[in-house]
Amino acid sequence: MTQRVLGILRLNDSDIALDAAHLIEVVRLETPLSPRPLAPSWSLGTLLWRGSPVPAIDLGRLLELDPSTGPREAGELMAIIEYRGGRFGMRISHIRDLVSVDPEQLHTLKNAAGDADALTPQLLEHPDFDSAIYVLDLEALFALEGMVSVHVEADRQRTNAATVKENTHSDRRWLVVDCDDTRLALDVGAVREVATCGPIDSPMIDLPAYLGNVTLRGATLPLFDPRALIGQPARQTPPSHLAVLDSDHGRVALAVDRVATLTGSDQPAPLPVSPSAGYAPAVSALVPAADEGKDALAIDHHELFGNLNVNALARLHTRLDTEARQAREQRDWQRFAFVHFRCGGDYVTTLDQLEAVDSAPTDYQKSSHPAGPFLGAWRRQDRSVSLVDLRALLGIDSSHPANHVLVVETGYGLVGFLVDYLRRIEYVEAPRESFTIRWRGDAVDGASPEPSPVKAAKRLISVGEGDKRQVMALLCLQTLAKRLSEAGSTA
Repeated sequence: MTQRVLGILRLNDSDIALDAAHLIEVVRLETPLSPRPLAPSWSLGTLLWRGSPVPAIDLGRLLELDPSTGPREAGELMAIIEYRGGRFGMRISHIRDLVSVDPEQLHTLKNAAGDADALTPQLLEHPDFDSAIYVLDLEALFALEGMVSVHVEADRQRTNAATVKENTHSDRRWLVVDCDDTRLALDVGAVREVATCGPIDSPMIDLPAYLGNVTLRGATLPLFDPRALIGQPARQTPPSHLAVLDSDHGRVALAVDRVATLTGSDQPAPLPVSPSAGYAPAVSALVPAADEGKDALAIDHHELFGNLNVNALARLHTRLDTEARQAREQRDWQRFAFVHFRCGGDYVTTLDQLEAVDSAPTDYQKSSHPAGPFLGAWRRQDRSVSLVDLRALLGIDSSHPANHVLVVETGYGLVGFLVDYLRRIEYVEAPRESFTIRWRGDAVDGASPEPSPVKAAKRLISVGEGDKRQVMALLCLQTLAKRLSEAGSTA
């Protein structure tokens, strides 16, 4: 399954995601922008970035997320974007996160004509965010009338296969994060994602800088304190976020507090670290601040994974997660189907209990001597169906007409339950053995009286595992129909 790495950018009170590969740097405007003649209202003008002119836009205004007008002043943040040989700047409030997402987390948005929305064709659902996030389509953005960019020189193109570059400090992009009062620069090429830090399981072994384990989308990751790893005093407070680093040995998480910024390969060259500073070998350089902020300690992830403890725990958890995933794949999975319907309140039954769902009949043979809850007989496809108003059976007002009938086979014949209406059918993919009945209303212990047919038909079930586990209260219509039929035959 191919994952995408997305950068999450804050625009006033909204978030926008785009492919992180095109996000080069985040800089602060030092001077006001030069306006561009005859430009659309969302064009901000031109900024100077590393001595080169870069056209800038206000995405918030373009997407009508920002009602403001007028020029942007010095001090605003700009994200530098490169796409298909073009470069432009985009005003943002700040960079929020870097996340890895699976294809099923992205949902296509379509208009009334069935066409995908042009600028934001997808919606991202992510457990770390309270609301869904729109994904920006750079191809559609570049196709807009009035959208301009500057050409990136041929010798700067990353896609030029004839150019071989040594991976030095000056070639890297850095994700700058804060860890307590320490600012660290992580090579973007090694960062898998930045995520909210969930509960931390206590470490089973006492190792320097090892804080325990965290679970991220089903995978268990060893969590380390980067301050302790580089020879500084250990952090004293729990982290709010974690930065996931990837390597050939496996993955580890670093305890951090927030993403500060993203710096590009055109930044001033990192400075050497004085040997007298006392840092561990994983600190390879000092990355100068892009503005008036704090310089960051550049972390060499190769050196970090060379640490015996980091390497061993990364390999161990990778092996354990691989074995667990293989075990899950070998299990017998099933597609469970649940029917949600309205009958005064909301009820659920399993689809495999139903012979049919049909519109409630209005033309049926009413019983001249009703036997218990049975209203009469309805002829459906050459078979007789005994009708029961489930609402009346549940003690709910049944004075208004029912809209649907749920037909059940009892072994004695067909029983049709009249309900207000069918709401939806829900499908759940889960291991077969995960379906368990936690409580059933027909269980008797000898001391309790025989349950009523309605109580005997009630179930509390659980299906799925982990964060996908669902607990539902079911009404077993097949059991209810059999009980009613048996009671009617003995009456």
